[in-house]
Amino acid sequence: MQAVNTISFWSLVLTSAAVAAIVSSVATLLGQKLERRGRRRELLFEKAFELARGLRARAEKRAAASVQKVAVQDDLVSAETYYKWLQVLWDTGSLPDDPRIKRIVYEGRDELDGEQETPPTK
Repeated sequence: MQAVNTISFWSLVLTSAAVAAIVSSVATLLGQKLERRGRRRELLFEKAFELARGLRARAEKRAAASVQKVAVQDDLVSAETYYKWLQVLWDTGSLPDDPRIKRIVYEGRDELDGEQETPPTK
């Protein structure tokens, strides 16, 4: 009888260890996937802002060389555009056919600098 109890005990211990190893592996894989997703988003966000800053620098350089006024888009709006383009580029390997970003435009806001527009006088 004691041999049967010993076998049951060891099979219970080994089964518990195997289940614990599987659960630990699944938790580790899930953690790695979430961390990679976070790093990817961080990388895309960082590169989007680098591109937006570069766009602003090029526009300022052209404005300094030009006599005309130049409308410069806010870095945040440019970064949003670049971020979405980089996401699509990363996921599919190519830019979308129509890469324009559709976003909500609030009434009474200037699209370029976000300042309040003056209402037209009658």
